[in-house]
Amino acid sequence: MSFKKFTLVALLVFTSTFAFSQFRFEVRLGDAIPMGDFGSGTISKTADYPYGDLTHWSLNNVNGKDGYAGMGVNLGFDATYMLPVKGLGVMLGIDLFFNGLNSDMYTCLNDYTTWLQHEIGIREANITKPYYFNIPIMIGANYTYSFNDTYGIWGEVALGPNFRLVSNSELKIDYEIPVIDDEGNRFIERIQTQEFKSATTFAFKIGAGALFWNRMSVGIEFVSLGSKAVEWTYIDKHGGIEYSRHNYTGNNAMSASEFLIRIGYRFPNRNK
Repeated sequence: MSFKKFTLVALLVFTSTFAFSQFRFEVRLGDAIPMGDFGSGTISKTADYPYGDLTHWSLNNVNGKDGYAGMGVNLGFDATYMLPVKGLGVMLGIDLFFNGLNSDMYTCLNDYTTWLQHEIGIREANITKPYYFNIPIMIGANYTYSFNDTYGIWGEVALGPNFRLVSNSELKIDYEIPVIDDEGNRFIERIQTQEFKSATTFAFKIGAGALFWNRMSVGIEFVSLGSKAVEWTYIDKHGGIEYSRHNYTGNNAMSASEFLIRIGYRFPNRNK
């Protein structure tokens, strides 16, 4: 099944759930600890890179594969169709993962703008830092076993497509150039933009935890968000005029996964 057809089926299931009481709904919130290449990367300063070496960053170099992602947040929603087997259901879920850059990369980019101003003589330099968004839509199975009305345990597995988005990165610098009409020097704004392309990958997750009063759930989850190289377009503008434009595709796939500690709330329904 293509990703487009999968998404259409998922939307149809979601819209039909409101008509059936055998569906159970749950909202979830948790942290998002990046793992794999996605969460990897350390910054080292060298003579060539006094602000920090960025050559391993997958968003900056075609030979890089590290994501330098920092801890983020996760928000999710599940609709579970309860089967005749008590506690067992077919689950359809959608999640939003948001991750910024880790502290090392954040500091490195700030040091880079300072270096441009102090060492190169740029009057002003600012960087708009990129953010990661992952939106997996997964279908799978959920099982809940209740010891009594107060305590229970749950487990689930699911798989489906993940949609990876990266916000644009932009470097703005003001540099001085001479003019020939004796008016002195003037400043030109140069904007270097990286427009990252969206990507579709294969995702799966496994999770388990405890249930309290048949409503409040707590647990841990491991979510694999797939692996794919980063693609982007580099645009260089001087004084509002486009000077160059190039497309890049990374030579290495960046694997991404998240570890979650999350809490959830199950809305009341006729089936526990």
